[in-house]
Amino acid sequence: MTKQEAMTKLANKNHIISALAIDQRGALKRMMGGKRDG
Repeated sequence: MTKQEAMTKLANKNHIISALAIDQRGALKRMMGGKRDG
C-alpha cells in the first residue's frame, strides 16, 4: 500500500481527514508526580 492509498483510506467522501488532538501533558505530569501548572 502506498502512502497515498493509506491517506485515502483515512479520508471521508469529501477527502477530509478528521483528527482530534487533546493535550494531556498536565494530566501526565500529575500522574507522574510532577508539579501542577497554574
